[in-house]
Amino acid sequence: MPADPTVEGLRKQSRLASARYRMERLAAVSRTLAWTLTDVLFVLLILALLTPVAAWAWGLALALILLCLGAAIFIYRRHLDRHRLWSRMDTHGKLPDSVLSAGDWENVTADPWRERQRRETLQHLEKIDWRKVWPVRWPRFLWLPVIISVLLTMMLGVLQHQYTTKSRQTQFLQAREEGPVAQEQIKPLEQVFQDWDEAQKIAPSEEMKELLKEIKPLRDQMATGKMTEKELFLKLNEVQARVQAAKDKMEAGSLEPMAKSLAEAVKDLDGMSGLAAALQRKDFAAAQAEAAKAEEKYNSGAAKMPEGAQAQTAADKLGEAAKQAAKDPQASSALSQMQSGISKNDKKEMSKGMQGLKNSLGQQAQKQGQCKNLSTQLAQLGECKNGMGKNPGSGGIKQGPPTLSLAKSLEPGKGAGTGSDPNRVGAATQLDSNHEEMKITGTSGEGASETQTESTKDPHFEKTAGSVNSTQFSAYEKLSEEATQDENLPIANRQMIKRYFQDIRPQGTP
Repeated sequence: MPADPTVEGLRKQSRLASARYRMERLAAVSRTLAWTLTDVLFVLLILALLTPVAAWAWGLALALILLCLGAAIFIYRRHLDRHRLWSRMDTHGKLPDSVLSAGDWENVTADPWRERQRRETLQHLEKIDWRKVWPVRWPRFLWLPVIISVLLTMMLGVLQHQYTTKSRQTQFLQAREEGPVAQEQIKPLEQVFQDWDEAQKIAPSEEMKELLKEIKPLRDQMATGKMTEKELFLKLNEVQARVQAAKDKMEAGSLEPMAKSLAEAVKDLDGMSGLAAALQRKDFAAAQAEAAKAEEKYNSGAAKMPEGAQAQTAADKLGEAAKQAAKDPQASSALSQMQSGISKNDKKEMSKGMQGLKNSLGQQAQKQGQCKNLSTQLAQLGECKNGMGKNPGSGGIKQGPPTLSLAKSLEPGKGAGTGSDPNRVGAATQLDSNHEEMKITGTSGEGASETQTESTKDPHFEKTAGSVNSTQFSAYEKLSEEATQDENLPIANRQMIKRYFQDIRPQGTP
């Protein structure tokens, strides 16, 4: 039996009216839902900021949002009270008494009078716009909690993103620490150890022998390829600490801090101007050679002993130097013996004191060389640690063999040289011996002549550091880096080259 179009029309109007009723019911509770969600999200944000882990806050925030959406859907779709809906439809539709009420629409009968009433009711309802006659009024400031909820959710999302990124980084670092070190990262370190082996062959020492013996288990473990980065760094820190302790021990008993005082004490003595100059430069190898010459001169009796006030002054200076050299018993004893020799005017005793000072200076020259070698070793270890801290192929560090070589620095006279001035950043060179100032005069002859006078105050035509532009500076710096890498320069000279380019760096050059 075909459906009655009048009844279907009434049912359609009923569905439109029920939708308005559902929205009216949802609008009544929307403010409560929105503000409840906002308050809870705000509390979660505070807790996420106070605690280091924000993952739980993000998950709980999403659960609350879904819960509120589910509550809204439930309220909207909840079963309707039909009698309440019909009453609201009659009220908003303003149906006259001559038509059927909403409660009578579903009462389908074959009565002609009822059929006519249904048609009249449908005609009346089709003229009604339910959105106008039944307006749904949402809370006035509902937008406020909605916007706040969105902003709070975004902030929790940012915290979650930061937490996730940090967690990934932590997991990555942990995986790197627990995983074996790549051979590309270990290779430079093994090359450093091989360089130490070569250095031990060139200049054998007990200290290097003990150090190589201690690092042998480390090298064996590295060769297996099962060593983690964390383990390797801990082992390298132990080796570095041992080398640093040895260097500190040598520097503690060094004569370098009192070298100028020693030079001041002996500079006025006959035959010791060269010794004083070498001490001023802190060149203890040269000082040992000069001390040997002075010893021979006093032993042969050719030296002239100071007398009177000059002798007393020299003895006082030697006594003060002996006190300052208390860390080195041999040097202190030698200086005291030299003081006694000057006080007694005894050249033999003075010669014995010079012999003790010569031996002490020789030992100090060896310590100076060992300290230099230890500095090179520390620099090599630091370079390797920096290289292992980068991923292979990341471009953060130049991969390949180390740029420093202890063995090459011990080889005599190669490349650009291996010597360096220990007092390279000190005061200007002093005139440590007595020089006689000479003036040359002459008489001009007959005939034409040309003269040219130059003054140090005249401007020079050479390009100064201040006029070097960025392009020229980059080219010079690149050439210097290539030269220092190719030549066997000591660390001290490398530092001086770097400092020079820092001083002439044009303004605005990164």
